[in-house]
Amino acid sequence: MSEGFRSGRVGPVLLVRWVEVPRVATLKGLEREIERATREHGQPVRVVLVLPERLGIPDADARQYASEGARKLMLERCERIDSVLEGDSVTQSMLRTVLRTMQMLIRTDSARTVTYASVDEAIAALPAALRAHVPALRELAHTLRG
Repeated sequence: MSEGFRSGRVGPVLLVRWVEVPRVATLKGLEREIERATREHGQPVRVVLVLPERLGIPDADARQYASEGARKLMLERCERIDSVLEGDSVTQSMLRTVLRTMQMLIRTDSARTVTYASVDEAIAALPAALRAHVPALRELAHTLRG
């Protein structure tokens, strides 16, 4: 576990669960984790980022870092990045809608970035070639919950 998040990899899928509000330092830690997973797998990995409902909002520096440098770098090194914004509140639903709209407007990233409401929804959306990993990914998601 790196500071700020827990992670694990099953085949080509790196599952990351944030346990603290992302900061620049933890985003850099995530970049290192993605690099390690890519090296171990031998090719770009699919990343599923899980953000619990009550996590909180990153500060301005972290938001800027994530939207500028880290996002571009991660998209260059990842086959795909999926976000899971957990929770059923109106706020979470609105955040998911905003993210999905932004992904559609930024067409270069839209095919490689999707936002889901639950980890199960993200896992269920895996392509057929990755379906063999579904049971292990569900178990890993449960373990990362703590």
